[in-house]
Amino acid sequence: MEITAYSDFLAELAERDGLELTPLQPQAITDIHALERALGRDLPEAYEHFLHEVGAGELFGGLAVWYHADITMPGNLKEVSETFAEAQEEARRMRGGGQRLPKGFLPIYDAFEGEVFGLLPESKSRYGQAVYSWDCDELALTKVAEDFYGFLDFLAQSEGELPA
Repeated sequence: MEITAYSDFLAELAERDGLELTPLQPQAITDIHALERALGRDLPEAYEHFLHEVGAGELFGGLAVWYHADITMPGNLKEVSETFAEAQEEARRMRGGGQRLPKGFLPIYDAFEGEVFGLLPESKSRYGQAVYSWDCDELALTKVAEDFYGFLDFLAQSEGELPA
């Protein structure tokens, strides 16, 4: 799915299913670059473009969220990645084992169904193109798309199945 078509797709789903769609807020390039410096890694170009053109925020009245890039505000990608990693390590400890959340996992999207989607480092200076799902209940990682465009297709398939 093309990045800019995603907004239209969400609007159609919201209308079809009678859901409240909170508009996503495009992120400033300066905020995206500040986030990359704070993370110490560059984001994939397609994801940067998505953040700048489409944006971040809640979907469908808060049933899902794209995390934002403004490191001066709570709930930003850097803060979320740190608190998420701590929470998943605590869950693993309480469970007495399980797969560890891969180091550097960057949550970008949360559907609030026990599954968080994110990126993994490709190198010390860059996140990879692939998008992964972390199952918070099973403590398991699965690749869901080879790149960000494929991830939008994946979301379109799963979000398109919302109850009418």
